[in-house]
Amino acid sequence: VGYAAWDLARHTLGGAPDVDAVVHCAARVGDWGPEAEYRAANVDGTRRVLDAFPGARVVYVSTSSVYAGGAAASGVSAGGVR
Repeated sequence: VGYAAWDLARHTLGGAPDVDAVVHCAARVGDWGPEAEYRAANVDGTRRVLDAFPGARVVYVSTSSVYAGGAAASGVSAGGVR
């Protein structure tokens, strides 16, 4: 088991190890801020994770507070599992 940290919003992970699974829980969070910063971390950063580990199962950890205007939601299920 290993741990690696890098700035998902700005860099691609070079020399990524060959792993079976990746737990991805990085994100830009907050109530306000420039859309470009959220996109760089959350959208582009997730793409960089998927590109860096093409053969791995990726477990994407998020929060239910991103649904329903920030309120916790019940009955929300994961979809689009890769």
